[in-house]
Formats: sequence, C-alpha cells, structure tokens
Amino acid sequence: MRWHYYLVQLRLLLQRKKNLAAIGLALIAVAAYCFYYNERTLPPERIDLTTLRNETKDTADYLKANGDATLYPATAGRARIDARLLQGITHHDREVLLNGYTARLANYLMGNSENYLLPLEYYLNPKKYEYVDKDGRYYINQTQARVTYYSQHARVPVDVAVLNQQTFLQTLVRLTAAWLPLGVLILCLALGNDMVTDDWQHQTVSWGQPLRWRTRLRLKTLAVLTVVALIVIVAVGAVAAVTLPRYGLGRGAMVVQHYGRFMSTRLISQTQYLAEFTLLLLVASWLMTRLTLAIQLLLGNEYIALILGGVFLLLPQAYYMRGIGFVKPWVTWLMPSYTQLGSVVSGEMSYRYDAQVMTTSHALLVMGLWLIGIELVVSVCIARRRQRGWLA
Repeated sequence: MRWHYYLVQLRLLLQRKKNLAAIGLALIAVAAYCFYYNERTLPPERIDLTTLRNETKDTADYLKANGDATLYPATAGRARIDARLLQGITHHDREVLLNGYTARLANYLMGNSENYLLPLEYYLNPKKYEYVDKDGRYYINQTQARVTYYSQHARVPVDVAVLNQQTFLQTLVRLTAAWLPLGVLILCLALGNDMVTDDWQHQTVSWGQPLRWRTRLRLKTLAVLTVVALIVIVAVGAVAAVTLPRYGLGRGAMVVQHYGRFMSTRLISQTQYLAEFTLLLLVASWLMTRLTLAIQLLLGNEYIALILGGVFLLLPQAYYMRGIGFVKPWVTWLMPSYTQLGSVVSGEMSYRYDAQVMTTSHALLVMGLWLIGIELVVSVCIARRRQRGWLA
C-alpha cells in the first residue's frame, strides 16, 4: 500500500507542468555551470598557461631593454619565478612545478610594497572579497597549505589541473561550496510546494488510501527527494563528463578546513569532505521539504508556501554582514545561515560570520532542532484539521 502511494505521488509530481519546468531549469543550470561558469569560478591564483608565457616573455624583454636587472629586483624576482614555473609545466617536472608555484604564492603574500600584489580578481570582486588583503591571504594560504602537502607526499599526482582545482573531484568540491546546496533546496521548495494542496484538489488520490497522514507526508517527502536526488546524480555525471577526460580524477588532492577560535588550519580528504557535505545535504533537503509541507497544512495555500519558503532561503540576505556571528551569536541558530553547506564543512562560513561554532556538528544540531519544531507544527495541524473534519 505504501509503495503504491509513493509511486502515485511520484507520478503526480512528474506530471505537473510547474515541476517539469523546474526540472528543466535545473538541467539548464547544470549545463551552464559545466560549460560556462565552471572555468570562471576557479581560484584567482590559478595558473593560466597562455598568460604565464606572455608575461615571462614580456618581463624578459623589459629587463633586457632596461639593462642591469639589479635595478629592478622585484621584476627580476618575478621573472625567475615565472620561468621556473613555466619550465616545470613544459617538462612535466613535478618538483620544479611545485617549487615554482610555491615561490609565486610566497610572492603574493610578501608584505613590502615592491613585491606585494594579489591576483587582479581579488580587487574586482568586492562582493566576495570584501576585505581584499585579509580575504586574499585567507584563500592563498589555503592554496599554499595544499601545495605544501603535495610537496611532502610524492605519491599524489600533481599537474596544472590539480593546482588549479580543475580535476573532477576538485570541481565537485568547488560546486558543493557554491551553487549546488542552494539549488537543491530551491528545487525541494519548487517541487514540494503543492504536494498537500494537490491532494485536496484530487481527493481520490488521498482519501482513497487507508494510510495515516503522517505516513502520507513521509511518502510525499520521499517522492520529492527522489526526483531531487536524480537531478543531483545527473549534475555529478555532467561534471564528470566535462572534467574527467580532460583533467582526470584528482585522486589524493586535499581540502583545507578551518576550525576553532583562531581559525586553525588542517587538511581533510575529499572523501571526508564529501561525506560530511552529503550528510548535511540530506538533512537540509528533508527539512526544506517538510517545512514546505508544514506551511501547506498550516495555511492551505501552495502559493503562500512557495513565497514563505523563498523568504526562508533568502533570509540571510537581510541580516548577513561580515563578522555578524561575533556581534549577534543568535544568527548561528538560524537554519538559513547554513544554506551554503560546503562552506560550513570547510570552515569558510565560520570565517565569514566570525563564529567558531558554525561547524558540521553544530549545523546538524541546528537542523535537528528546527526539524523538531517543524514536526510539532505538522502534528498540531493534522490534529486540528481532523477535529474540524478536513482530513480523513
């Protein structure tokens, strides 16, 4: 009986034009990321081979035209770094490549005005890098930590794609820290915002089944999450198709995680990162779908459920500012503060909110408390509607 009800809900979900449109938009977003935005979300300190060759040639010509290189120590130093880096790339020399890239990162982090200049993107994207010097050092230090690990572990394959985070697993990690979690939650909202009200409009589907309403809601939730899971699998497959043949798997590449009051740094494996992210995504998706169903039970309108769910997801835009977690710790107990799940796992959310508690375990605690509240609302709504004869 439950299996039949689940299949009916799944079929109804896939028959609604609104849901088909949402699925279509999701697939378009996946294609846009794979073929357009992926290359534009690489780290600012990435290696662009064409640019590197041009800069190496231009710098060499400049020094040659202006005589003694000792008159321009900073320019000469950068020329030596770029030449070493280009040599490592051209000859596929792992050690030379890592030494050259390490020297380039160190040059970015040097404090005197003659040498210190971050990649241009840090200056052109103030929305993401609000404090250029602080944020630049934060992200470049992450890259430096990974490069140091690669230098100490000769078994990890390293090439330009690994340093640029272009391999399949690294691209997946970047995707989970950017669009994927919010996109999944929006899709849960779009697919589930009329699951209850649609039953009220087609009573034979709901009232004809001898199932408790709690069971019906669980099966509706599973139907929504089944479709969302299939979209996520398609997204992962699309990323694999675009990145694996060209850049490889990226086995052994590490993820930097910040933790604690002083934002200490440690490296975790991609397996650990993706496992923690997947757990958070499952809980958050279940919570978002249940919240949507609870609003429908409470207010009886799918449009209001859609609007309120959208406001819920966009709520951080109303209160977020850098360091707000230190000034107003209560924001760390709001579920919308944790929609960027990949950033929660990596510790970047703690860095931006200046709140050391914003970890994977704390996110699970917050989501658990919100789920309890949502289930209480569902129970009260079901009881009241039964008393009034609105539910079978």
